Amino acid sequence: MKKQLIALLCIASLLALLFGGFTYVTRYKITHIDSSISDDGQYEVIYQAVGEPDWPFGYSHARIVLKHDGKTITKRKFDVANDGGVLHSDSWSVSWKENCVNVIISGEEQPDILYSFHFDGTVRVASPVDLCKDPVIDFSDTVEENANGESAFAV
Repeated sequence: MKKQLIALLCIASLLALLFGGFTYVTRYKITHIDSSISDDGQYEVIYQAVGEPDWPFGYSHARIVLKHDGKTITKRKFDVANDGGVLHSDSWSVSWKENCVNVIISGEEQPDILYSFHFDGTVRVASPVDLCKDPVIDFSDTVEENANGESAFAV
């Protein structure tokens, strides 16, 4: 009876270990994809995959990590619609600015998404197309005519 109980516990432990390992690899394992370092060498932005893509044709899970002198400033997790494919270094582009780093993430089944990681730890998310558009400012309610019939700004 003891041998059967020990054998049963060993089998249950082995199954739990296999299930735990599978869950870790598919959901939590961090895989380094690519990184970029600022021109002054103080900042680094790292592109990582989190787990495996959803099966069979789901999202890939990723995160961006911004570091300053080796210390993490911020992390941002997000999903990429990539037709169930793994992420690779060609699916991102990086441009360093004075107070932030802009990261554009591309996926096969989504428009590009811009993540702007500011060095103070804030993150801004937008479509790169939206950022290129000039804002439209309507001054129609502030313009009046003066006594000479000329346009003048009303204060």
